[in-house]
Amino acid sequence: KCYKLQLVLHMKLILPKRAFGAQTFDTPCRVVPLSDTPLVSCTQCEQTLHNTGCTKIGVCGKTSQVAILQDLLIYQLKGLGAWANFAHTKTNLPTPEVDSFVKAAIFSTLTNVNFDPERFVEYVVKADDYLNLIRNKLAQAGVHGRPSAAALPWFDLQNSPMDFSLRRALDGKPINAETLEKLGEEVSLQHRREVMGPQNATLLGLHELLTYGLKGVAAYAHHAEMLGKVDPTLDDTFEEVLAFLASEAAADPNNVLGMCMRLGEVNFRVMALLDEGHTSRYGHPTPTQVRITPVKGKAILISGHDMHDLEDLLKQTEGKGINVFTHGEMLPGHGYPELHK
Repeated sequence: KCYKLQLVLHMKLILPKRAFGAQTFDTPCRVVPLSDTPLVSCTQCEQTLHNTGCTKIGVCGKTSQVAILQDLLIYQLKGLGAWANFAHTKTNLPTPEVDSFVKAAIFSTLTNVNFDPERFVEYVVKADDYLNLIRNKLAQAGVHGRPSAAALPWFDLQNSPMDFSLRRALDGKPINAETLEKLGEEVSLQHRREVMGPQNATLLGLHELLTYGLKGVAAYAHHAEMLGKVDPTLDDTFEEVLAFLASEAAADPNNVLGMCMRLGEVNFRVMALLDEGHTSRYGHPTPTQVRITPVKGKAILISGHDMHDLEDLLKQTEGKGINVFTHGEMLPGHGYPELHK
């Protein structure tokens, strides 16, 4: 069924303080008629319209602007990942703040995570700042050289991600969602699809398969980090994958498929790290009865798979007469003793 309206309820949400500090969103109530919403070309999840892709507005509520800002951010992360990978492999220079940001930024583009355009403006600016930070650190350490930047046909309107500079690309224009959207159109999935053509549809599909796999793996690694569990070798792999996607090697479908398989293997290590974070903090899960009938009263529905968020919400609502309902992947939270109590 077609969505006729996009409804955003008035809310003031203060998230727990994390890597980027407390975030406050104060969104006034608005109703956006479908006819007034720009067209969106989004295939970023398995829940797209007709299982092929959303074309007017995302079934999740995502707008065209947000989809393009996400594409711009991923493009930047390929360059940032390449520079971080260069710093790690060539000089052993640690970049923990960049590694943390890369995971969070990749996660921010995952399905149904955060569709506030202004938040993505922040991420795009931070990505550019962190790229400059790595370059400066390498220069201060007396390191010469740089990651190789190939001229790739699918980045025809902008430089290689390794050479991208947000301020230079904007050429004096203000940094806001509108100017970044225009910039993002030049590196968007839709543009790459047009440039590569139907003859390279398989290659583009493999690029996106690897990208979406990285989004999922980075999300779990980010959750583990919030629980105090970090494995720098996993961060190295994430950044190596990003660097690969901006290299000549990514022009060979066999290479891309091989990297997809490797990332799948790495995911087992990420899940083990997340499991360690969960069990060390919340105990080992046990079979638990879960109520599936409504309870009268005020309630909050929490979705996703971030047990740390669930813990924070339970603490914030304790003794306030607010019922907390889990949804989807949050269901296993009932089995952890420290959450269940």
